Amino acid sequence: MNLGNEVSNYFNPFAHINFGLIWTIVAMVLALGGGITLYFTFLRNKKKPAGFMGKVKDFLCFKKFGLDEILKFTYPIFAIFITLYSFVFITTDVAQFFKLLLGGNVALRLVYELLTMISNIEKNTKK
Repeated sequence: MNLGNEVSNYFNPFAHINFGLIWTIVAMVLALGGGITLYFTFLRNKKKPAGFMGKVKDFLCFKKFGLDEILKFTYPIFAIFITLYSFVFITTDVAQFFKLLLGGNVALRLVYELLTMISNIEKNTKK
């Protein structure tokens, strides 16, 4: 039995409280305060700042969407990953290899086309 740990836990009032719980509460309070401050000082203002801050304001106010760029960037990464990962099954289960190689890439493509379609609907309704 380690008496040193028991004594140090006795004098530490936070020894029995989970750090994750405390940090979650602190993060929620800071996010709430930061969001309210950002809204009233920057986003609510009708005047658009110039340069980089103008782009930041457009992004935060959802004037410009970044979904297209994210989709174009991540699709080839995930497609290559699925293709390469499917080779794990080539020696153990050839059927599983082809299911993942073909089905995984087709499913990925369908999901990305659906997300692109949603993004395009937003663009077309703006015009």
